[in-house]
Amino acid sequence: MKKIITSTLSFIVISYFLLSCSSIKTGTVKSMDIYGSGVIHLPVIVDLEVSEKKIVSSAILKAVDANIEELKKAVIFEGLKKVNADILIEPKFEIISKPDSIIVIVTGFPATYKNFRNIKESDIELLKAGEIQQVNTHEIIKR
Repeated sequence: MKKIITSTLSFIVISYFLLSCSSIKTGTVKSMDIYGSGVIHLPVIVDLEVSEKKIVSSAILKAVDANIEELKKAVIFEGLKKVNADILIEPKFEIISKPDSIIVIVTGFPATYKNFRNIKESDIELLKAGEIQQVNTHEIIKR
């Protein structure tokens, strides 16, 4: 009888520890500005297949843990993962601050890289045009 109680107790203790363990998932977001970083490379040209359908992704974080920039990256990552895309084109963020939490919502067009190839002379004008384009980003605060 003592052996049964001991083995039952051991089973309960082991089960408790196995069931109470939480798993941690991590993901990777990479970015690098190659212009001005000292990297010399032969440019690679790639086609970008952009979806016509926007995606929406969101996350909620406790206000005390808030790191908005990290949360923005996480929301983009989760949205891209859902549709198996590589990059989000024209992401627009909506950030809702509440006393106890922050909600981050992003919308944008998911895109996938296709047809990687080495640069050709005919691509050089395209690269020049891309370097002179400037994007103006404005933050709007609504109360």
